Amino acid sequence: MVVKTIWSINHTCGHQADRDLSDRPADRRAGFAEWLAKQECTDCWRASKVGDETDKEA
Repeated sequence: MVVKTIWSINHTCGHQADRDLSDRPADRRAGFAEWLAKQECTDCWRASKVGDETDKEA
């Protein structure tokens, strides 16, 4: 039986990414993939944090 390790995630920001979830236990990958789909992609998350850094400096 083949265990799925690469998951296609459709993020809330509209971007799609293939994520390797092999570092997670097999029985928790689907739940983690579902949680990831409710988040922004990494690039959008980082872009939103750039503005936060300038606020912290002030």
